[in-house]
Amino acid sequence: PIAPVANNINTVGTGSVTISGSGDTLTTQLTGLTNHNVLIGAGTTTITKVAPSATAGVPLVSSGAAADPAFGTAVVAGGGTGAVSFTAYAVLTGGTTSTNPVQSIASVGTAAQVLTSNGAGALPTFQTIVSTILTFTTPGAYPYTVLQSDQIVKVDTSSARTINLPNAPTTGTLFIIKDTVGSAGTNAITLTTVGGVVTIDGATSQTMNVNRASLYVCFDGTAYHIL
Repeated sequence: PIAPVANNINTVGTGSVTISGSGDTLTTQLTGLTNHNVLIGAGTTTITKVAPSATAGVPLVSSGAAADPAFGTAVVAGGGTGAVSFTAYAVLTGGTTSTNPVQSIASVGTAAQVLTSNGAGALPTFQTIVSTILTFTTPGAYPYTVLQSDQIVKVDTSSARTINLPNAPTTGTLFIIKDTVGSAGTNAITLTTVGGVVTIDGATSQTMNVNRASLYVCFDGTAYHIL
């Protein structure tokens, strides 16, 4: 039982709870509310509110026992991407300390390209397969100086011929010298380099004197080697 004081019983609100009205009608109500906000405890006598994120679908995430929760990105146990979208058809790879745990490569490439490693410090990329189709070159005059772009040189051995290899092609370049007439036994092919300054298997020149012979030479950055 509550004993009245001077014939009155006083009803008093506290914190977020207020009492309004007079006479025989009193209204108990909460104050300080905002539409769509989430109410949370703010001690034993009142409540507070947290405004929702402006982006739909963002969850309310705990900030621990000593702070109010907040709308934000939830941390997935064991690791999560943190990404909300990916490029359509892009290949996913592991992330780095400066990216999400998962990232996608920059391009989806074009038809028939292959995914190629760029080493441990870069993302792989789609690249065009290097063609293995060889092309033929027929010299118009002799002596003939081989070009970097030449692959198979067709030598007309109706007379003795001289073929000059370039002195400094790209390392690993392969040239094939071929007697296409079948007269090298009579009209030999002399294979040398421009000025004879680079060796071919240790010599400044090599002689091809077998009919229909082919000679494969590869440049190692310093000299040519017969394969």
